[in-house]
Amino acid sequence: MEHEKSKLDWQGSQIPLIGFDELTHFTRDQFFYMLSRNRSTCGIKPYIRATTNPDCDSWVREIVDWWINPDTGYAIRERSRKIRWFIMENDHLVWANSSEELQQRIPGCPYGQSPNPKICS
Repeated sequence: MEHEKSKLDWQGSQIPLIGFDELTHFTRDQFFYMLSRNRSTCGIKPYIRATTNPDCDSWVREIVDWWINPDTGYAIRERSRKIRWFIMENDHLVWANSSEELQQRIPGCPYGQSPNPKICS
């Protein structure tokens, strides 16, 4: 996806695996648009993988911040491999430790029973 407008080339697609090489080279809008394409009816559980070297000013920071020690810049060992859930509400990420916690925090917004984020506006 070379350009911002290229994301629309994927409209209507169902992609069970999406990979980003150096996520900071993509825009936030490109990432979340492709996240909405991360679905499948072929029996493969959808997932996304991304590599990154996030800098402090990158939009990626809002996604990885919980797992990173702000003093050292290294991963917090106790949080490594922990799955967190989020939902987009009015262009703001709302985080929780389970889908049930999200349902309590934002009643009336539809949630699935998988760790794939859903968009709510």
